[in-house]
Parts: sequence; structure tokens; C-alpha cells
Amino acid sequence: TIHHALGSIVEHLDDVTAALLREGELEELLITARAGSGSPSESIWVAVEDDHAESRSTR
Repeated sequence: TIHHALGSIVEHLDDVTAALLREGELEELLITARAGSGSPSESIWVAVEDDHAESRSTR
């Protein structure tokens, strides 16, 4: 499970080895994103609309 500002992401994998490999991939993505570095060969992040912004402002 990865927690972020708008909720969390949960992935269910078949075995421990697959889970550990996926954890390493996600950690690498997060470290790269946090550092603000990137190159064309790395993953491309796509901006999405924040539908939750309206619901937060009306609470």
C-alpha cells in the first residue's frame, strides 16, 4: 500500500518475490519524482484533473 495526498494505492500480487520487485519499482519512481529529475527514457507522468478539490472545498 502506498499512501498519498488523495488516498492510497493497493496492489495484490501473486507472491512475495513479485511484491518485493514491485516495491522496488515504485520506490525508484517515487525517488525520481521527488528529486525532480527525469529523462526521456524514464516513465512519463500524466497530469489528471483533481476531482477531489471541489468536494474538499464544500465540506
